[in-house]
Amino acid sequence: MKQVLRSDCQRHRVILLALLVTVLLFFESASAQTIDFIGSAKNTLSTFMETPVAFDETLHHYETEGGSIDLEVYTSDNIEKIVFSSIKIESTGVTEESVFIFPKEGYEFPVFWANVTRFSFINILIFDFLPLQDLVMNPEYGQTYMEPLKATKAAVMDDILKRTVRDKAVEFSSLAMYAYSPYKMIARVSKRGALKIADIVDAYGKTYIDLSKQAPKLEEGQARTYATQRLAALRKLMRENDPGYKYMLEVFGEETTDKIMDVIF
Repeated sequence: MKQVLRSDCQRHRVILLALLVTVLLFFESASAQTIDFIGSAKNTLSTFMETPVAFDETLHHYETEGGSIDLEVYTSDNIEKIVFSSIKIESTGVTEESVFIFPKEGYEFPVFWANVTRFSFINILIFDFLPLQDLVMNPEYGQTYMEPLKATKAAVMDDILKRTVRDKAVEFSSLAMYAYSPYKMIARVSKRGALKIADIVDAYGKTYIDLSKQAPKLEEGQARTYATQRLAALRKLMRENDPGYKYMLEVFGEETTDKIMDVIF
């Protein structure tokens, strides 16, 4: 009987050891992988990168002891500019990467915004199409541009991120929230979830590309005037209420930070 019990204990130890090795290998593999948000975004959104937009060359890569920033800007057919930005703040260990796509004047399709904020222990993902028309006064606009966003968000949350989401209803106190759509995705995800960033960017990017290609240029009139005014107000609101602005001031100084904001917005 003792031999049987001893044998069972040894078998259990072997099984537990094997499980422990599997778990360790799993996390080692995850930590060895990198999260290339900007690279994935460039790959998916390359159709918008026809012509580089000139700006202060010192800001393409700007570095101080406290952090660094990388900026790239392009334009294309009906896109005023697509902006890729990557900011690292050494004191907090935070890296924030964003992609903005602004339509040219005369178009009303939404502004594309994707943002990944990475901490040592967690990642916050933001993906949204910021509307340029009032959804209550113009429900047809919502049907055209917001419903595809809703479907994309559902697919990303249910089929791509799945159980890697730690909080799917993250809220910010910034007034920039006023510009967001009803179907924004702001999710706190694990490292395993962040490693799916290429698939997430691909899903949102392809939806946005389809919408921008189908978007007509508006005739002079109320809808075009409203879209133009809303875009200008949206940029002002987001620039003035960027949560990272105060940290950038500490690292880059006011003059350089304002130049960076001019490029992004």
